[in-house]
Amino acid sequence: MTALALKILLAEDEPLNAMALQAQLEAMGHSVVALASNGRTAVELARAMPVDLAILDVRMPVLSGLDAAREIFEYAEIPAVLLTGYSEPEMMERAAQIPVFNYLVKPISMEDLRIAILLAWERYQAWKNDKNGGAAR
Repeated sequence: MTALALKILLAEDEPLNAMALQAQLEAMGHSVVALASNGRTAVELARAMPVDLAILDVRMPVLSGLDAAREIFEYAEIPAVLLTGYSEPEMMERAAQIPVFNYLVKPISMEDLRIAILLAWERYQAWKNDKNGGAAR
């Protein structure tokens, strides 16, 4: 299998977490093409530039990661991975309705991040294929 090299929008309101995640993503061969510290900025960036995947912290100022993922997906059908500090059943139920293609509970290892991105991308591709009546794109 060919390694993924995605253009990623990263939204994380904690600067140290954002720096660590960006370094991990770049070490995996991805490009962080947009960095946001709140959900509203994440939505605006997703509308302004080509992005393959959004990685969004759930609890951010201005607009939550869940709401940002919903708005981004409605606009551009960009798959999202959510990051959370807690395993919250209510949040998972809301995320399933957006759709969010994966989530991670912090702290996040590089291997967990790699697997979450791969699974999210595969789920998104399957969803897109189903949406298009099974036709490959």
